Amino acid sequence: MGVKLTVIVAARDPGPAGQACVRSLQEQSMRAIDYDVVFIDRGSVDGTAEHLDAVVATSPNVRLFRVEPEVDPGRCWNLGIAEAEGEYVYLIDGEDRLRPDALRRMHAVATAGDADVLVGKVSSAGRPREVFRKNRERADILRDHLLQDLTARKLFRRGFLRAEGIEFTERGGEQVFVLEAYLKAKVVSVLADYLCCERGDARPGLTEIDAVLDVIDACTEPGPQRDRLYAHWQRVALRRGESLERFPVDVDRYLPLALRNRATLTREGHLATLAELARAEHPMGLRCAVQDLSWDAGVVVMDLTAELVYPGGESVRLTREGDRLLLRPPVESVEALDVTDAVEATRLDVFVQGREDREEYFLPAIRKVEVDETGRILVTAQARLDVGSAGLGRPLAEGTWDVHVRMRCGGYGAQAPLGPPGSEQAGRTRPGALAGYPKRLVVPYWTPERTLSLRVQPGSFIESIALVSEETRVARRDGHVYVGLPVPYVPPSGGPAVELVLRSGDRAVLAPALVEPGPSGRLPGQLMAKVPIGMFQVAGSLGPGSWTAALCAEGEETELRWGLQVAVTGRVTVCVESPAPGVAHRLGELSLGVVQRMPRVLRLVRALRAAHRR
Repeated sequence: MGVKLTVIVAARDPGPAGQACVRSLQEQSMRAIDYDVVFIDRGSVDGTAEHLDAVVATSPNVRLFRVEPEVDPGRCWNLGIAEAEGEYVYLIDGEDRLRPDALRRMHAVATAGDADVLVGKVSSAGRPREVFRKNRERADILRDHLLQDLTARKLFRRGFLRAEGIEFTERGGEQVFVLEAYLKAKVVSVLADYLCCERGDARPGLTEIDAVLDVIDACTEPGPQRDRLYAHWQRVALRRGESLERFPVDVDRYLPLALRNRATLTREGHLATLAELARAEHPMGLRCAVQDLSWDAGVVVMDLTAELVYPGGESVRLTREGDRLLLRPPVESVEALDVTDAVEATRLDVFVQGREDREEYFLPAIRKVEVDETGRILVTAQARLDVGSAGLGRPLAEGTWDVHVRMRCGGYGAQAPLGPPGSEQAGRTRPGALAGYPKRLVVPYWTPERTLSLRVQPGSFIESIALVSEETRVARRDGHVYVGLPVPYVPPSGGPAVELVLRSGDRAVLAPALVEPGPSGRLPGQLMAKVPIGMFQVAGSLGPGSWTAALCAEGEETELRWGLQVAVTGRVTVCVESPAPGVAHRLGELSLGVVQRMPRVLRLVRALRAAHRR
């Protein structure tokens, strides 16, 4: 059997990202005899050309072609398709990287469904896309939101492209190429449960809308599908401020309500009003807050509220007229919109996004929409995160996952990280838990910006404490400062021996620490340390000034997100990184019982460590 798949790479001065691209292609799980790679170098002068020469000399499945620098990526991909030997071709840029199992998975899904086009999941720029909500064997261009991904990074059957005469043109660019392939393909499949390609910095240029509409006219018959395709590109034209001459008025009914207003203003030539409306409504914001955070049998449960706000932070408000709900845009000359049906259809999505690779997954959520007595559109929702299956049935990868919320209503929409907490109770540190299979530690925590994130499998016991260390408490008694750090999870062994390290300039104070039971019903443990304090800068004790904090275990230090401020009066304050209301804590917040137990606890620590050394 011949080559199954050819990867075509258009590259020009990709820098270090180009070397990462090459490595990702060489480290594929698919056998080297089953795929080949065609590089089209566009006159690179950053060392890429020499690197590719070395790769070709040592890799029998890699070929290299060189073209002039002014040749655009589309023509490079055309050349690569003409030279390809595989049944399928996959198109990428020299700054992109493929995941190790990408080619094997994409080829398996494409051949299983006899697909002409396979849309493999590509990292986003921060906005989740409905097209990757789930795997689809036979996707529909409109129902399954294929228009959300019009980049060239896809698997195409080479024979299909040749038979249909699909190629890149100077007018259209990659978006027109992909749109034509979508419309002419018998089967388009979507692989959503595996991130296939991590995109580099290269972004597609602006596409000529006339070129797009020409393809739609050539590939569809007049009717609802053509009108809905036109409506998608009419949104693009409105965002760009371009003419609507080619868009029939009948297409407006497929636009969201807010955009119908703008289309009318554009057609009637009210450009000054349109500009005023754009300034008043863009960008819309989202105010969202956690009301409660809990665990339910290994699943993180998030109760939250959300509402849309104008750029200045004022809530979007509706007025009632009989049984109808009207939205009056923040420009007096613009007509009110009847949004009754749109409010009932309000969408709210909760999703997690990997901080390292920008991979995102939607979470199951139950939502309720209501309009309060002041006209605000309020959404309450409960989202559930099971780390063992949140990745479309697969476990979430280890690392940090940020929680985001997106709300849409009547053409208005906004997205924001989940937070800050809606109450002091909601903002408190929550325990971590072993979840999924195999069991992994999951620690919910608040970032310095007071937004919600989760760390799946922290690198160490100390790292899990550092994540939630902003809720550190201090108390002073009998010439000492007692420091209590929250511990989100206590391992069966009790954890390694730990020291609290406080530094001010070239001075350092070290104090042994031990895990004690945490506040009843809230946290499994707290790490306690006793530090001497004096009025002067004496070695081995705290004195006036600012002190940074770290934890040391097994010879390695981990910085904490707080420090101590010692006043000349002897008062000690915990200062948290990016402090927010309710975060900075002062003296006396440790319970008296904990302080009284500390001397006995520390004597026990010293005895255990002495026995261990013997």
